Amino acid sequence: MREMSPFLVDQAISKPWKMIVKVMLTVVLVEGLIMVIFAAVPMPELNEYILALMDAALLGLFVAPAMYFFLLKPMRQQTISEEQARFVMFDELTGLPRRDLFRELVEHEMDIARREASSSLMFIIDPGDISNINQLFGYKAGDELIKQFGQRLKSIFRDSDIVSRLGGDEFAVFLPKSGMSHIHKLIEKLKLPLERPFLVGDVQIDITHAVGVGVFPDHADNANDLIRRASMARNRTKQNHLHFSIYDVEDESISHSRLEMFGHLRQAIKDDELVLYYQPKIEQLNQRVVGVEALVRWTGEHGQSPSVFIPLAEQTGLINEITRWVFKAAVDQCCAWRDLGLRIPVSVNVSSRSLYDSRMMDYLVRYVEKKALAHELITIEVTESAVMNHLEMALTLLTHLRNIGFKISIDDFGTGYSSLAYIKLLPATELKIDQSFIANILSEKKDAIVVQSTIGLAKDLELQVVAEGVENVDVQEKLQKFGCDIIQGFYYSRPLDADAYLIWHQQWNAELVQDDSSMLSGGMGNDVQGSCQSG
Repeated sequence: MREMSPFLVDQAISKPWKMIVKVMLTVVLVEGLIMVIFAAVPMPELNEYILALMDAALLGLFVAPAMYFFLLKPMRQQTISEEQARFVMFDELTGLPRRDLFRELVEHEMDIARREASSSLMFIIDPGDISNINQLFGYKAGDELIKQFGQRLKSIFRDSDIVSRLGGDEFAVFLPKSGMSHIHKLIEKLKLPLERPFLVGDVQIDITHAVGVGVFPDHADNANDLIRRASMARNRTKQNHLHFSIYDVEDESISHSRLEMFGHLRQAIKDDELVLYYQPKIEQLNQRVVGVEALVRWTGEHGQSPSVFIPLAEQTGLINEITRWVFKAAVDQCCAWRDLGLRIPVSVNVSSRSLYDSRMMDYLVRYVEKKALAHELITIEVTESAVMNHLEMALTLLTHLRNIGFKISIDDFGTGYSSLAYIKLLPATELKIDQSFIANILSEKKDAIVVQSTIGLAKDLELQVVAEGVENVDVQEKLQKFGCDIIQGFYYSRPLDADAYLIWHQQWNAELVQDDSSMLSGGMGNDVQGSCQSG
C-alpha cells in the first residue's frame, strides 16, 4: 500500500540537512569572529584556560539562539507541518489515503500503465446501512465498523494495489496491471471477507456492499473521470440491487436524469405534490374490510411511478422526508375516518433506512399520541429483507413498537432469504405473501405449494396471512381454499384516493348488508370493482 507521495518524502528528508548546514555555518562564523576579537584585543594577564572558557561562553551566547532559530524551531514547525500534512493526506480513522492523495497515486500509476501499455481497474465500494448503524448504536459504533471494513479491504488486495477511503462510507481501490478478464475473480475474492459479520462491541453486524467498476484506459484516461464513472456504476448496482456493475456509457445519461429527478422530487415534497392512495384488505371469512394499505403517489408535472422514485429516495436520503410525510398523512386520514365513525386500520410501509432511524420511529409514536389515535389502528409494514439484514436490531425495534400497541406486518415475504424459523422470533402480527408467488399459483405448481405451505405454517405461528396482488376470482377462490385470511388486490379495488375510497367503502358495506350471501360467493367483487374503476 502506498504510504506517502515521493515528492513529499523528498521534501521531508531535505529540510533537516539544510537546517544543520545553517547551524554549522553559524558556529564557524561565530568562532572566527571570536578569534578576530582575541587577536585584536591582547589580554596577556589571562591564561589559556580562562581564554578557552571565554571562547566557549561567547560561542554559546551566539550559537544558542542560532541553534533555536535555525534548527530547533524549524524542525518543530516541520514536525507540526508533517503531522498536519499526514492528517490531510491520510484518513485518521482507517489510516488509508484520502481522496487527494489517492488521485495523485492513481495518476502516477496511470503514467506507468501508459508506458507499459497495460490496463488497470478502479473499484468503488460502498458498505450499506452504515447510516442505520449510526442511528441505532451511535457514531462510535459506525466508526468502528468503517475502521474494520477498511482493514478487511487492505488485507484482501495486493501491496501494489491502492486502497482509499474517499469519504463517508465510500471506499476506492485502484488495481494496476488488471483488466476486464480479472473482474469476476476479484469480485468473488471480495465477497467472503466482506460478508462475514463484523463484531462491534458485543454485537455481530452483517452489512451488504455494492461495487462499481471502471477500467483504465477504456472508460477514462485520468483519475477524476475514472473515479466518477466507477461511482456511476456503483449507483446502478445499488439501484438494481446487484452485487457489482461495470461502467457503461449509458450511465452518463442515467446519472443526469437521476440528478434532475432528485431535484424535482425534493421540490415535490416541499410543494405537497405527494398524495396517499388506499387499497382495501378484505377478510375472506366474512368479506369485510379489515384495513387499508397507504400507498404514496407523486402527482404533478414531473411525477413518477413509486417503483422509480422510491428507490431514488432511499439512495439519496429523501426517503426519511417522504416517510415522515406518509406517517403524518396516514395518521391524519385515520383520524378523519374515526371522526366519521369509521374504524379503518391503516398500514404504512417503512423502508430499512427509516426503520433504523430512531428519530423517525419516535416521531411516529409522538404523532399518534398527539392525535389521540389508538395505536392498534396503525400497522408498520417492513420488508423481509429489511428485517433479515439486521435481525437483532429489528427484533429490538419492532418489539418496542409492538409493546406500545402498533401492529407489525412482514411485507414481500418469500423474496428474501429468511424462513419462518426466523420470523417466529419477531413480534409480527401479519405476514404478506409477495405477489410474485400469488400471480402464478394457478399455473405453477411449485408456487402454489409454497403459498399453501406458507399459509399453513403462518397459521401455526398465529400470524394472519395477507395475499397481495390478487387480480381475478380464480386466484381469490384458490387462496380461500388454502385458508388465506385476507386478500388485497385489483380483484376488489385498485388503490384509491381518500375521497374515492370513502365512497367505495360505504358502497361495499351497504351491499354487504343487503346481500351477504352474494358477497360470500364472491359475486359482488366484480360489480364493486367495476363501479370503483369507473369512478
